[in-house]
This record gives sequence, C-alpha cells and structure tokens, in this order.
Amino acid sequence: MNATNNKVKCQCTKCSSCPEGFKWIAKKTANTHKRIDKVGEVLRQRSFENTFEQPTTSTERSTFEEFDIDADMDVDMDEEMTNDQQLAYFLVLYLVLFQAKHLSVEAGEDLLAFLSFFVRALGHGMEIPTKISTARTMVNYSSASSGVSRFLVCSLCRSVYDTGSLHTRQCPFVRFANNPHRQERPCGNSLFVGSSLKPVLEFPYNSIVETLKKFFVRPNFETEIEQWRGRYVEEGVLYDIYDGRVWNEMVDSAGEPFVSKRRSLMVSLNVDWFQPSDGMHYSCGGVYLTINNLPRSSRMKVFNIILVGMIPGPGEPTDDQLQNFLRPMIAELNTLYGGMMMPTYQNRNGEMVRVALMSVNCDIPAARKVAGFMGQSAHKACNKCSTVFSRISTGANSTKPDFSEFDDEHWILRNNTQQRQEAYAWLNATHITQQRTLQTDTGSTPKRMVEVWVDHGLLTTADFKAMADETASIAIPSQYCKISKGIQV
Repeated sequence: MNATNNKVKCQCTKCSSCPEGFKWIAKKTANTHKRIDKVGEVLRQRSFENTFEQPTTSTERSTFEEFDIDADMDVDMDEEMTNDQQLAYFLVLYLVLFQAKHLSVEAGEDLLAFLSFFVRALGHGMEIPTKISTARTMVNYSSASSGVSRFLVCSLCRSVYDTGSLHTRQCPFVRFANNPHRQERPCGNSLFVGSSLKPVLEFPYNSIVETLKKFFVRPNFETEIEQWRGRYVEEGVLYDIYDGRVWNEMVDSAGEPFVSKRRSLMVSLNVDWFQPSDGMHYSCGGVYLTINNLPRSSRMKVFNIILVGMIPGPGEPTDDQLQNFLRPMIAELNTLYGGMMMPTYQNRNGEMVRVALMSVNCDIPAARKVAGFMGQSAHKACNKCSTVFSRISTGANSTKPDFSEFDDEHWILRNNTQQRQEAYAWLNATHITQQRTLQTDTGSTPKRMVEVWVDHGLLTTADFKAMADETASIAIPSQYCKISKGIQV
C-alpha cells in the first residue's frame, strides 16, 4: 500500500506496460483492472472460435488499437467508478459475450440500441454504446483476441493464404508446378462469395507467441512450469512424462538437453475433428497444444491449453491438405525452438522462453495425417517400421492389410533420414502417378508367423482346438462383430 491509503500498486496487463512495470491507482479501479484481465482470459479460452462469425473491419481494428480503456472505463486515479458505471460495464460485457456466441453483429447492435433506449426510459444516466465495436472496446474485448488472425482457405484444394499477401480473388495454387512436360493450370477456385469481400472459408489462427506472453504474466505460471524439477523420483519408476526418454534426451541447437534451462517448454500437439452441432454432416478440426511442464493437476485445464486454430469443414482435409493448416504453427515453433524474449511476471524486462514439440497425441488416423504417414489400410501401415503387409480380399476389388503376417525378427525400423528423403521425394513429384507410386511402395511379402510356429512344433492341433473352445465361451455384446467360429492355420 502506498502512503496514500486509497492507492494500491496495480500490475495488471494495462498498468504493467508502464516503465516501472506497475501504476499506483485507486483501489476500486485496481479491482476493475483485475476483473478486466480475468474476463479477457476467459474470453480467450472459451470464446475464441466464436469471434470469427463476422469479419473485423480495418476501422474496428484501428479503434481497438487507439482506444485507451483508462480514459472511458476506468476513472482517474483519484476517482472511483460510480454504481451506474459499474452496472453499464457488466451489462455491456454480458451483451458482448452473448453476441459473440449467438448473434450477428447487426443483431447485436439492435439489442444494444434497445438496451440504451430502455435504461434512458428508466431515468438512468448510464451511457450504453450502440455499436458492437465500441462495446467490445469498452470491456477490453480486443485483448482476448489479440494475436488472432484469419487465413483465407480455398474450398476446393484447401490451400491456405495470408490475407495480406494475396492479390487475387481466385486460388493461384498449382499442384505440380515443376512438371517439365506440361504447364499445369492453377486451381482457379473463387476465394470470396460472389463479388463481395466475404471469404468462402476462413481459418482462424491463434498465435502461440502471443498466447505464451499472456501465460507468462500470470502470477504462478513460471513457478508451476518449474515444479517438476524438485519432485521426488524413485529409481527405475516412471511416474510422469518427465521420466520418459524424449523428455530427457531431446536437445537444443547447441546439443544440450532442451529442458536444462528454465522456461523451456515441452509441448504436445493434438488435432481432432468434431461435429459442432447434432444432426448435420459438417466436421471441424481443432488444433491444440498442451504444455507438459505443468503439473498433472493443471496440465489439461482449459485455461492452460493453447487453442492454435480451427480447421473449417465441411469435411476433413486429406493428408497433404492438412499440412497447409499446420504451416503457421510450424513457423512459430521453429522460431520458439531457438528462443524468444518475453516479459514475465517475475521479470517485466523479459526472459528467454523456448518451446519444443515433443509428441503428437492423437488417435491413429489423425496422428498419421499430422505426421505425414499413410493410414492403417496402406501397404506400409506402420509408422514405426517399413514392413509391407500382405493383403486380404474383402470383396470385389477391395482388400485390407493382413496384420497377422509379419516377422518381428526382420523388422526394419524407420529413421529420420529415411523419412525426410521419402517426404522430399513426394513433395518434388511432378505428377500424381509418382506420388501414388511412392505411397504404395511395394516390397517382398514376409513369412507368416503362425506357419513358423507350427513348423517348429510350438503350436499343435490340440492348441488350436483349445483356443477354439476358449473363443466359443466368450459372450460378445450385440453391438460388436462376432468372433470367427473356426481357428486354423
């Protein structure tokens, strides 16, 4: 507390930008600042995907940047917010949140106009804005979406474009631009609706750097991400991700263990698709990052998850199309791997923050898409080894891999060099037939393990009969497929 009893030191997001890193203000004003910061954090986590229904104009963006929230919302250091000001603030806050989730901008402004008329009719002197852009500025809504950008998406080939670098209304993507035999035509699909400036599809992207800047100004964040260093570890026991091989063996550009320095974050990537509403065939994809340095008790909480982007529908992108949506994230991760200075709660002048992607945590189909592997129905269906599985006929012109036919003594494990060579060969292909050949990549058929066991007397007819009897005694729920009645070589 300062010498003046009604003044307190405020270190909110707004006041921390002062040269001293704080500001002495009235106690009630400081409490308002805290509420604003809390609202901004909730908005960032819960309303991110709802802020893109209506494009933000350049006028609105400039208003966000130029508006000083202390000038209108927060009274001067020697004043307090009146009851009318506080009521107006919370009414506008509610309407801004409601509009972002349920209404268009036009409908939201109609509701604001009605509320403004209603409070005046009741004789209140509170000022209610009639524009959504003004209302958002009043409650500091822009801070919740800072770092969020929009990319244009081609609805045909799913190419992704930065709005600032695009100078055409049609998609300019050429799939095989380096084909030496013929000039491939660009996609040419329209990126906008009719003659308007409304994009057909948008990809909202949330900057990892800007999100981490918000995380690091939290009072306890730096302490929580370093708690794992002081935990008790029993020899030979794996308690958490910190005890794993990747955590301890991943190195930085200097060859040192990546987590040897403080504020070195190890993150996991998750990509998954979902239907936003029941009764519709429309699939959206969420791209998330989890900070593994945090304790398990808070690692998966909503406010600690980084929602990187929302992949638009109506269907899932193909393996190569998905990479278009991951490129902005990869660019930021490459920068953060080397380190970036960020102001933190413990040091407003900045500390070096590093980030490394240590794992991809998805279900099998999504994990294969993200990592660039073929699906589980491919000839090379395993992402760990180069085994080429034989095929089983499932009907007319249809087959599936036979996962029972492999020889674990002759597994050829994949390695980083091989993966990069095959990836570059696929990217440099000049025709789709070359890509399909690389995807198929046939090889010799391995021996059947069961036949080997029978030949060596490890499995007998009595063994097969015992297995068949055991199988027949298993009761299978109605929603599952029936087990084959016969077990034989």
